[in-house]
Amino acid sequence: SKFAEDVQHYLNDEPVVACPPSRAYKVRKFARRNKAKLVVGALLAATLLLAVGSIGWAVRVRTAQRADMERERQERKNQIAQERDQRLAQTRTQVELILNEVDQLVATKQWLKALGAGERAEAIIENREADVATKDRVRALLADLRLVLRLEETRLVASETAGTDWNLAGAARQYAHVFREAGFEIEDATVEAAAAELQSHRRVLPELAAALTAWSRHRRELDSEIDNSRWQHLLAVADAIDPDIWRRRVRAAWKTDDEAASAASLRELADAVDTSQVSSSSIFMLAWLMGKRVSENEALSLWLQAQRQYPSDFWINFCLASCLSQATPPRLEESLAYY
Repeated sequence: SKFAEDVQHYLNDEPVVACPPSRAYKVRKFARRNKAKLVVGALLAATLLLAVGSIGWAVRVRTAQRADMERERQERKNQIAQERDQRLAQTRTQVELILNEVDQLVATKQWLKALGAGERAEAIIENREADVATKDRVRALLADLRLVLRLEETRLVASETAGTDWNLAGAARQYAHVFREAGFEIEDATVEAAAAELQSHRRVLPELAAALTAWSRHRRELDSEIDNSRWQHLLAVADAIDPDIWRRRVRAAWKTDDEAASAASLRELADAVDTSQVSSSSIFMLAWLMGKRVSENEALSLWLQAQRQYPSDFWINFCLASCLSQATPPRLEESLAYY
């Protein structure tokens, strides 16, 4: 019966008991019994492996595509930045050329032409791409030029008559207003604080100092019997910002009460002056002081030089005419040409 059972086991692909079955023998028998299941399992495993491989391949492809896209994006970004840098550099170059032209015009006191050139630079930064530093330079330049022109206009306010007198009070108020509108509180600040605010405007410091001097002159005439501190404060600010020794000496000669020392200093300054190298305001101040502290006759040659250098300056022409009419002997007919 045991033999028959083993035969039946063998026929049924089951382990026989006549001898201990080996592991390989058991596996073979198991495989024969479960052939369909094993085939299905193998197919499922192959499918799974294929799916995993496909997913891995897709991930690698997607990663490579993203890397390519990121590289292209970065290259495009770099290209855009490079093109922008080139545009900014072109704008800077064009603006720099105009600013050099402005500096030459400022050196020769051609303020209207300088403003026109500055406005060309302004049009460039408004219509083209420009960096912040370039924009700030142009705007600061224009602010300086417009301030100088407004101060030049303010010089003429005093020529308006107030009754029988010059409009000195109106001119003094206008100087205060113009400086205040530009952001400078000259009268209310200390000399040091006012000078520190003005020092950053180096391109037009001589003109600012000249305007302060003219303002101080008006204040001195208005306040001579009341308070000397206001005109002295303005003059101190002018001295603090003015780098030119010659102009500071002119102001010192005006400020001193020692008339003999003042006259000697003024004669020395007049002998050394080159009217082509000083502004109309500065030469006016020196000639005006020569007439006040020295003599009209000695001031006359300076007025004539000043008029040749600045033929359209109202105050120089007026004072020259006045000086000619008061000369010894009077030169009335000649003076008429300058009124």
